[in-house]
Amino acid sequence: MDKTRLRVVYQEEKPNPLQQYNDDNVVPISKKSICIDKGKEGAKEFNFTEFYTRPQLAMWFVESIWKLKGKSRLATIEGYRQGMRVFWRFLDEIQKSDRPIYELRQIDRYIIKMYIRWLKDHTKWVVGSQINGYVTVKALLVYLMRHYPEEVSADLAFPVNPFPGSNAQQRHRDAYSPKVIGQLIKAIVVDLEEIYRKVETPYVKTGKGVDPRGLRGSGRSLYKDFDNMIWYFENLLDCQYRVPKEIRNLGHGTFMKAAGIYHGGLRKVWELLGAWAGTRQEMLVPFVLVYTYLSGGNPGAIKDMERDCIKYEPLTKRRHVEMRKARGKSVQKIKHSPRCVTIVERVLELTGVLAAEAGEHMKDFVWLYRGRKGDIRRLNLGGSAVLHALSVFVKKHDIRDDDGKPLKLNLARLRPTFATEAFLKTKGDLVKLKQLLGHSSIATTQQYVSAAMMPEMLENAAADLSAHESEMKARIVVGDVASELDISKEEAGRLLSGDFDTFLSKCMNPLNSPLKGEQEGKMCSRFHACLRCGHSLITSEDLTKIFSYQNSLIKIGGGDLMSTEQFEKAFGSDIRLINNIASRFPAEVVEGARRKALKIPCPQWDAKIIVAQHLLEEGL
Repeated sequence: MDKTRLRVVYQEEKPNPLQQYNDDNVVPISKKSICIDKGKEGAKEFNFTEFYTRPQLAMWFVESIWKLKGKSRLATIEGYRQGMRVFWRFLDEIQKSDRPIYELRQIDRYIIKMYIRWLKDHTKWVVGSQINGYVTVKALLVYLMRHYPEEVSADLAFPVNPFPGSNAQQRHRDAYSPKVIGQLIKAIVVDLEEIYRKVETPYVKTGKGVDPRGLRGSGRSLYKDFDNMIWYFENLLDCQYRVPKEIRNLGHGTFMKAAGIYHGGLRKVWELLGAWAGTRQEMLVPFVLVYTYLSGGNPGAIKDMERDCIKYEPLTKRRHVEMRKARGKSVQKIKHSPRCVTIVERVLELTGVLAAEAGEHMKDFVWLYRGRKGDIRRLNLGGSAVLHALSVFVKKHDIRDDDGKPLKLNLARLRPTFATEAFLKTKGDLVKLKQLLGHSSIATTQQYVSAAMMPEMLENAAADLSAHESEMKARIVVGDVASELDISKEEAGRLLSGDFDTFLSKCMNPLNSPLKGEQEGKMCSRFHACLRCGHSLITSEDLTKIFSYQNSLIKIGGGDLMSTEQFEKAFGSDIRLINNIASRFPAEVVEGARRKALKIPCPQWDAKIIVAQHLLEEGL
């Protein structure tokens, strides 16, 4: 019997991956590869042949990857395979020391400790690579521990923090200097003007050349004379760009063959003709560069931008670009300024025809281009082709680094460049910068600022942040509350109608406070913590109350109810938080709310009551 065609339907409640699957769970183990289709992201085949030096172990690892495919992106799945490659290298080395590992049960806590030690011994590897080698293998083994405990060693366990202080050890990319950025911007402008000219300038017939078909001159093909290629383009191709497949189908194969033999290829011919040849990868490079520089966007999130990413805010009557960044099981929305809208609009125009032709997996994405064979592709910002295009861009414009050497251009360094410039413009406001970069932790934001350019400013800004501010999870919502918070319209209606009004804001669930010390099912008693609470919802109608509260705090700070030191410790962070909240709303709305707060202060914010409530909460 041909075993490669055999499929076995599982009879056990928990399937064994050493068998083959049926229906949607088919893993072609006989081929030692799996094909994973992620819808819009595309489909990719992952080959695991190299791991079948240990068949039983390889099949269990493939089982984990197959079952985790629904929660993982293609890049993550590739990361799992790369992690397996590192782990197998480790297993090969310990086998030389008479410790062969061929079965899943043989992997225990001692093997994991040996693996971590082995990773750390590779001092030439950056700590990030060491961590990736560990966490990818751990993820696969943890899945097996949870779903197939009877197949895993009872002594398998993982240390809590095998790489202590890893953040401090990682070398984060520095920002580009103003000198380098100046060269980049100048080069980007030149390329964009050149692209606009090609797109907007119609081709004008020259009348050059003669019909080269079937004739030879002086013993050579007339196609060798480029003027005759021009004649062919103007008279037989109707001055229209054609992809190679279309040229063959229309019977112009000789033209394409002559382009390759005599004129450096078809793409070179289109360039020499000066005709618009469709959006190619190198044409997207200046757009990607300027967008990344202006937005500070993560290359991965930029790559995944969809064609409906331009959003309109009815309240402010402004448009912005919205990107989505995967964070665990959730998706975080990141808004970029209106300056980026024009760039995206231009790219959408350039790629409009391609989107109409593209298949289901690509039609919704922004960064599309036509490949060498005429096929439509999606720009991979982390791929070798883009790195090559960036190097060509640098060489074309002779861009030099600060030492006068050819610049090693990397999109990832434009993000810290944006962060450093924004840090300076906001006068060291790390909270604002954290929001712009879409980070969940202030510590991450600090790593993106090139401290070498402003050590004292960065140190002062970090010192100014209180522990409460660094953990701030307050949700500032303008507009459609239901869609912003991903809740039902009924829940949004209750919130906005004041059912859970806390005077400072609206609470999403006062009976289930996330604050430490509060009990589930009991009403939250933390009167002053709303501004820093993850359940807090602040809309424009709450601004008057918040500013009234801030005015009362200022009176406390300038009075005799508390010392300056006591006031700063108790309420200093609240005043800074309120200023940060105000920056999220339109200036005219903020100004109107401030005037109203001064004219009609809220009675709840009497200074003596605030101090008394604070002392009560602190148990004083």
